[in-house]
Amino acid sequence: MIDGKPIKYSFDGKHSAIRHALSEYNRTMRRMENLKEFEYGSVELYPDVSEREDMDVEIYCDVVLCHYPLRDYRNIWNELNTIVKDYDKLGKRNSKKDDLHLNKHAQHLVRLYLMCIDILTKEEIITYREQDHDLLMSIRNGEYQKADGTYRSEFFELVDDLEKKMAYAAENTSLPEQPDKETAYEMLVEMNKKHILRTKCSWK
Repeated sequence: MIDGKPIKYSFDGKHSAIRHALSEYNRTMRRMENLKEFEYGSVELYPDVSEREDMDVEIYCDVVLCHYPLRDYRNIWNELNTIVKDYDKLGKRNSKKDDLHLNKHAQHLVRLYLMCIDILTKEEIITYREQDHDLLMSIRNGEYQKADGTYRSEFFELVDDLEKKMAYAAENTSLPEQPDKETAYEMLVEMNKKHILRTKCSWK
């Protein structure tokens, strides 16, 4: 509420990147639900009218922490900062990267969502996306990118749909809450042994 008037947020079009950034924030914060209000204080994120001339709406935060370990706070900040950087690359032109690199980044984002959904539903890691080839190539070829280097709302709608599918798959997956660490450790040891043996053989 600003000056006693409620504000309605529209995240269509140019605000799509902000909407998805907020969505990623919220998902991250759900994973850290205990931080929204806990013994050291609280962390809250929300959209509001921007004070910057080049932005209408942006994401703000209210952080109240007392005697909170800096090491733990660094972990929170690093995770949230990564989300900002990822969506900032898609929300505006990055002078450090050309369109090809930006489109590859967008393609990888979608591919990772698709792979994650497969892991949760099929319990398989499918790296070769034959069925999704045309979609992924259209993203890589810039079909979702506008002339100014930003991305069309259709791209963010696609990501939004994949995010919902992933959330549903996560809620209904038959995978255990925690991985079998002992089996994973044994596999790692065996892989290292084979690598060492191959290296020794190459020295002879």
